[in-house]
Amino acid sequence: MEPNSREFYKRCAFQKYCNTVLHNEACDAHKELRRHKANVRCGTKQGRKQLMRILEEDKIGACSIENVKLSDAKEWALRMKEKGYSFKTINNHKRSLKAAFYTAIQDDCIHKNPFDFQLNTVLEDNTEPKEPLGTKRRRVVYA
Repeated sequence: MEPNSREFYKRCAFQKYCNTVLHNEACDAHKELRRHKANVRCGTKQGRKQLMRILEEDKIGACSIENVKLSDAKEWALRMKEKGYSFKTINNHKRSLKAAFYTAIQDDCIHKNPFDFQLNTVLEDNTEPKEPLGTKRRRVVYA
């Protein structure tokens, strides 16, 4: 049986978009985005490797990219919090995934970005604001 042209096009476009199929298309989408933005600092590369490891271990990593819904993305954020990741770390990883899924939108693989939501609607931002050193403490630190 011949696949319908829309599904066949989506599969071919995404196959071109993702160089190889690891565990899932979400990992591949992130890899493809990394390949296009290669001139980055070492810390950025380490953060990208960490996100790839997280995606490979998580069940959202096993989903087909067109099957990831907004509810799946929000559940992913909750699972990340349960694993002990901080709000800022989860938000940084969500930003990377949002960019990867945006690229999939441009390639006509999906229509809506499931990671296009405010994280503070799902998780409480318990990040303590940093306070600048006062003049007395600055003298002690730099003395």
